[in-house]
Amino acid sequence: MRKNLLIALLLTATLAGCRQEAGPAPDASIDYTVREVDFLGPELNIDGIYPSMRGPAGTDLVALKPNSNELGWITGFRSVMMNGDGESQASQEYMCHTNLDLTALEQHIQSRGVERFNPGRLFTISQGQQEVNLPKGFGLPIRMGQPMAAGVQALNLNHAVDQAFKLRHKLTFRFVEDSQVKGKMVPLFTKSGVVLKAIDGNCKYYGEDHEGNMAGGACLIGNPAVKEDVFADENGNPFTAHWVVEKGTEENHTVVTEMLELPYDTTIHYILAHVHPFCESLELRDLTTGESVVKLEMKQVENQIGLSHTEHFESVEGLPLYKDHGYEMVSVYNNTSDQEQDAMAVMIFFLKDKKFDADAYLKGTGQQKS
Repeated sequence: MRKNLLIALLLTATLAGCRQEAGPAPDASIDYTVREVDFLGPELNIDGIYPSMRGPAGTDLVALKPNSNELGWITGFRSVMMNGDGESQASQEYMCHTNLDLTALEQHIQSRGVERFNPGRLFTISQGQQEVNLPKGFGLPIRMGQPMAAGVQALNLNHAVDQAFKLRHKLTFRFVEDSQVKGKMVPLFTKSGVVLKAIDGNCKYYGEDHEGNMAGGACLIGNPAVKEDVFADENGNPFTAHWVVEKGTEENHTVVTEMLELPYDTTIHYILAHVHPFCESLELRDLTTGESVVKLEMKQVENQIGLSHTEHFESVEGLPLYKDHGYEMVSVYNNTSDQEQDAMAVMIFFLKDKKFDADAYLKGTGQQKS
């Protein structure tokens, strides 16, 4: 794994047809210039068929402005597949994922809580969506010199390889320097919700609060797609977030209240989904009200395996989430192939940070307004 400290910046995205609720709007008079910089990931050698999560991979360290202690705002991220020369674009069908993670979470404002899944995860780009643009006036606050890990992986689901070839990921980072902002940015932080399968039929609810979890659907029992992809919850019960999908339709439920661990009532302003081919939809449900919060739908590539479109959610007004409500995620896969496939289902929620304190953050205390 090679790690080079490099400059990074900007990005883009959209959605249609999701329910929206009123919420606090950004500063209407805000004005800023978005800076953009490209970064080429490591060369990845494709010499055969590689299923999801099992292809060649690499990681580099990136920073918006190395050694800078100034405040910046990440407003977007993009990742596209390139040929080995780094100049000509390749097919997005070779995209497994690109993850952008904080490397020193304790030095970031998101360190306030324990992240059960994907600690420090800012973005995941995968098949069906190659870029994210947060709504205007919203951003992820970050010390511009803080290193981030850009982890990339390729796959090859469809094509026999007679001669090996190289691929690279071209990453585009977008950010705004706080000193150049006219007006006030709306700070966001991220939380991840993950659909799971239970390995042991004796416990199909993830987390400590089994009694509270009973309000939601239980995880299906299944097998991990890779035997090493198994972990235990606080009670020692085994689960996997990367599972096998048999032929046909599968609906899987997971209570995610403990995963989200909301610090207060807030609003969602962007949702990014990471799923695999054959996923038809991914939904967040409010167990307290019995209502659907948001449902994202996916489109498959015709005549081969792959995703042509992964829906996302974005809104200036935002969708409300409540600290005292229970939530579950529901994934629907329809495996129309003639063999087993592998699956994941993740939502990254970009939430309004109601207690962001820029001065405390830049001083490195990790504290926020009370």
